[in-house]
Amino acid sequence: AKRSAPIGGAMIRGGRYDLPAAKGLPLGEYVVRINSFGAAVETTQAADGEDYFAAMRAPPPPEIIPSKYNSKTTLSAEVVADETNELDFKLESR
Repeated sequence: AKRSAPIGGAMIRGGRYDLPAAKGLPLGEYVVRINSFGAAVETTQAADGEDYFAAMRAPPPPEIIPSKYNSKTTLSAEVVADETNELDFKLESR
């Protein structure tokens, strides 16, 4: 049987993210994907009567981060023992 690789993630806010060790990944090398999910959906009823759940069913907004950082990622990272594992990724718009 094929073993699935561990997956982890964190929201990026203000250009920073945090993934505590207790919720982190096992030691090893990883492929990194960075995606945008558009603006947060309003939790109040919209002016045209559309409710929160209808907004959640709407198609996702287009990806604004270049594919070289997500679907065709060129990013990788290694989680190593006895270190903070502060991983920074400099993204460029092209």
